[in-house]
Parts: sequence; structure tokens; C-alpha cells
Amino acid sequence: MVAVLDVERCLGCGRCLQACPAGAITLSTVIAIDVGRCTGCGQCVVVCPQGAISLKARRDRVSSAGPGQADK
Repeated sequence: MVAVLDVERCLGCGRCLQACPAGAITLSTVIAIDVGRCTGCGQCVVVCPQGAISLKARRDRVSSAGPGQADK
């Protein structure tokens, strides 16, 4: 699982930043979630007062090479 932000609902309150044990959430001008660091623990989902964060299935990276072709 990985956290996904709905930017339309986010107020930028920063509660998710404080709750994230992996340090995967940052705030510059908007909240951003680093999916590489996100562990899918859901703590940000719990503390968000706007319901702007949800957990989605993490998709495995799929090769774009066709049958019989190797990635280069």
C-alpha cells in the first residue's frame, strides 16, 4: 500500500508530516508524498482532518519491453 494525496481536499495543515514515521511527506508550497519512502502504514490517513489522503495498492513496475525483447 502507498499513501495518495487528493490535492483538492488538502488544506496544508501539516498533521500528516508529523504523523509519518518514514518521513515520506514533505511540505514546500504543497504537501508531497514520496512513494519510494512511504511504507503504507496509514498514520497520515488517520490524522488528516479533510480525508485528503487514502491508501492505494502499490503497483509493481512493469517492463515496457515486448515479448522476446530485453530491457536496455
